Amino acid sequence: MGRTLTLEEMKAKVAAWDDSIEVLNEEYKGSRDKVLCRCKKDGYEWSSILLNVTKRRCARCSGHERLTIDEIRRRLKELNPMIQILTDVYVNPKGKLRCKCLLDDFEWWTSWRTLSENRGCPRCSGTRYDINTVKEKIAIIDPTIEILSTVYVNAATNLDCRCKIDGHLWKATFNSLSRGKGCRQCWIRNTSGENSKFWGGGVTILYKYLRLSARRWRKDSMIACGYRCGITGGVFDDVHHLYGFDLICKDTMDRCNLPVYQDISEYTQEELKLLDDTCEQIHYEHGLGICLEKNIHDLFHSEYGYGGNLPEQFEKFLKEKEMVRIA
Repeated sequence: MGRTLTLEEMKAKVAAWDDSIEVLNEEYKGSRDKVLCRCKKDGYEWSSILLNVTKRRCARCSGHERLTIDEIRRRLKELNPMIQILTDVYVNPKGKLRCKCLLDDFEWWTSWRTLSENRGCPRCSGTRYDINTVKEKIAIIDPTIEILSTVYVNAATNLDCRCKIDGHLWKATFNSLSRGKGCRQCWIRNTSGENSKFWGGGVTILYKYLRLSARRWRKDSMIACGYRCGITGGVFDDVHHLYGFDLICKDTMDRCNLPVYQDISEYTQEELKLLDDTCEQIHYEHGLGICLEKNIHDLFHSEYGYGGNLPEQFEKFLKEKEMVRIA
């Protein structure tokens, strides 16, 4: 039997294996003791005996994080609300889950790893539908959408769409439509108020429109935070813009050199695409956001207000509240 390692020797052995692992133990009595670990990259914490710690990497970084079935369902709702998980137990990312497509009631087995890559119902994403079937299914999801296309290729190919309410024309994939993403102008109109408290120099409708340009940025921010609050490690509610969204909106309009109209329909399709692309680009120029629990997010804005927020304010806020970012 070998000599029992001291605490410092144990930490040195872990560091030699992976220096991104921080050991939290204050004492160590031997090989049967659990080693408490924290990943310096994403804040994920776990414990295991030394033998296992020096064989495996951080579970979150390597995609093997232990998740509950409720957390899997919450994440899937973000990715694709048209898929229902029927299984009551989650084993691991490769373990099979019984799923049901709420669009056509098709049931199949797949893994969370596959679902997390945004692969949906195999029947919907195949080529076995014809255009008439697609039209029937979209009419069930949203009867205000008219499909103008005469040919259906597959779920990832754009279809020509028309809004029956305002005549707005746009292109969308069956994947997008089946997840409830309809006419963008109707969504903006239905969720707009009289004035925006966030963007003093603009209008609510345009503000709402540019919000949609941040979808990919929001998803990347959530991935970077490991789908957890970047402060507490708990379940998050909001993705906080370190560089204020109102500032991004103003920068977008300045860079595009376009006037601020009261009605989105006054912009051409080319101008709307320019606004979309520019707003997304500026989001990434200022870095990803941070996932926050609602109480922390509300506390920050109660002290620093809405509008004109900068990364320096958030760092000051953390220091004042003695909080530490883990993501």
